[in-house]
Amino acid sequence: MDIGRKIHQLEQKLAQQERASRLASASLDNTALEVRDGDGGLRAIVGQQGDGTTAVNVVNGPPPPAPSAPIVASVLGGITVSWDGAFADGAVIPLDWSRIEVHASPLTGFTPMAATLQSTIETAQGATVVVPTTGPLYVRLLARNTSGTASAPTAQVGPLGPTPVVASDVLDGIITTVKLADDAVTTAKVATGAIDSTALAAAAVTAGKIAADAVTSTEIASGAVTNTEIADGAISTPKLTANVVTANELNASAVTAGKIATGAVIAGKIAANAVTAGTIAAAAVQAGNLAATSVQAGNLAADSVQAGNVAANAITARELNALAVTAGKIAANAVTATEIAAGAITTVKLAAGSVDATALNATAITGKTITGGTITGATVTGGIIQTASSGQRVVLNPSATDPDDHTNTLPALELHSGAPAQITPGTVHAEVSTDASAYPYVSVTAPAVTTDSINHDSVTAELRLVAPQPGTRGGSIDLSANNNPYVDDYGSAYLYGFTGNTRSDTSKISIFMEDGYDAPGGDGVNMGAQSGTDYEGAKHTSYATNASGTASAVLTPSQWTLSTAARINGALTSPSGQFSEEGAWTTVTFNQWVQYSGTAYQTLRLSKGAKRARLDGMGQVATTYSSGSQTAFTIPTGYRPLKNHYFAIPTAASGSPVILGCRIGSDGLVTVFTSVSIATGNFLDFSVCTWPLD
Repeated sequence: MDIGRKIHQLEQKLAQQERASRLASASLDNTALEVRDGDGGLRAIVGQQGDGTTAVNVVNGPPPPAPSAPIVASVLGGITVSWDGAFADGAVIPLDWSRIEVHASPLTGFTPMAATLQSTIETAQGATVVVPTTGPLYVRLLARNTSGTASAPTAQVGPLGPTPVVASDVLDGIITTVKLADDAVTTAKVATGAIDSTALAAAAVTAGKIAADAVTSTEIASGAVTNTEIADGAISTPKLTANVVTANELNASAVTAGKIATGAVIAGKIAANAVTAGTIAAAAVQAGNLAATSVQAGNLAADSVQAGNVAANAITARELNALAVTAGKIAANAVTATEIAAGAITTVKLAAGSVDATALNATAITGKTITGGTITGATVTGGIIQTASSGQRVVLNPSATDPDDHTNTLPALELHSGAPAQITPGTVHAEVSTDASAYPYVSVTAPAVTTDSINHDSVTAELRLVAPQPGTRGGSIDLSANNNPYVDDYGSAYLYGFTGNTRSDTSKISIFMEDGYDAPGGDGVNMGAQSGTDYEGAKHTSYATNASGTASAVLTPSQWTLSTAARINGALTSPSGQFSEEGAWTTVTFNQWVQYSGTAYQTLRLSKGAKRARLDGMGQVATTYSSGSQTAFTIPTGYRPLKNHYFAIPTAASGSPVILGCRIGSDGLVTVFTSVSIATGNFLDFSVCTWPLD
């Protein structure tokens, strides 16, 4: 049994079933139906949409016609834009019309966009909209259909601005307080000096109405601010000018120790030699009473500062001179983990080779990048191992895409070419199927640079080496030029071979190809052309198939066997001799006739097959004759019949053809008989003449 051919026949039947119409009682389950035009363009999506909703979504509609020009008029505070419901050049409103967009801009020649959209007109009867503006605008209209496609915009109209408000439009005294918006009267609208004491209500000026530093001596009348107007605590230090408080303003004994800020009494405030030992109370001089840098070396007696005079923790980093702490000043083992700041030890602080295996914590090396060096005698578990992160590289990928099922993953060695056109890498992977019979194999696939137009799966070639499996003794090979599942649409070519299971079994190699449904030999529904060759034991089978028929030839040690549809062109050599169905064309030897000299018909020629010979084309009369016969030409040896044969052949003279008699003799002479006049130049069609050779 021809396994490869049998499998293909089953695939063909399945494909025909899958293409059968099922819409008579179908439903759209969690999907959508696409409506396309004659050119294949998407026009509508019926069913579930990309956002999870269900609707009839019309898309990619043709642009609607441009609307008629806008009608623009000025009004107070803006302009009105009207559309009369018509379209340019008298075009009819399309069925998928949605709305008219009103666009306006102060710039001439502007292009309608989202920023220029002012309003829309949703009724096909036309309407008027108001566009608020303070200055002149240019206006354009455009139409949109239900799929969002815009028409060409109208020519711009304008510029046109709002109707101005003049004094004559406002009645005297008509603008009252309630007609003014909140905050409408600003500083710029109030005349200088317009607000006097009469205009201010009693207690109208509160603290919240006075800006910081706004009230100076110029704004306050002499004696206007009394104790009553000054809030308690209102006069603070920033409100006093420098040196305004003199000794006269201070009460006797007002300045006490508590009133002197720490550090306030500095050297410049103390008279020379004013502070003596007798003037300083015991323990009176503390760190908080000394101004920064006030105690200098010149003020200290030699060796006056001793350890007993320095408070615990008094000397901080600030008190130490740069580089004051040297190695000799640090006691042995004085620097512990507590003294080392977090992150203080950086790479440059480590001596080469100082971090060895003892210094590394268990699990210290996690998923980090190891650069350079050699990893010896180690097991790497998990993750992707690759020679580079991009470009040309080799990758060990535990979850590579399965070339046979792009929804599945498997471990593979990926070979990346680094070429920009590459879609998927070449792969080397092994797999054992989990169906009823184990199918262990290793597969090598080529990098892919294209995908199919149906499911966007990668298209590549695959070499598969299959190990022995249940029911077989040896392995098998499978080389496919297209392992894409859509071979019926794109065609395929493969070589398949296996060895026998027992001493009595035959081994086999099959070479097979097929074209897609729309290729020559196909009809768009049934498969395209196919051909193949099977080598099985001592038998050699070749076959060719298209949508209209199948022909095959089987060669065994004893004979050729041809199917009823098979034809042989040329000669075959077999143990019984040479066999040919029909060989190459040859010529005859003309006697009283000549070769046809025109171009409208076939010139006279001769061929033969295994058991028959035949003439094809026209012979031409060289000399007029009216009765009797002429020897027209001679058939060469090897093409002659064993017995004489007679035929009725037509002339190609003007008017109704004349039928003449023709004899093909066993001696090769071809004689033409007539009872009417046949003029020079007339020609006869010998294509009906065919005879056996045995």
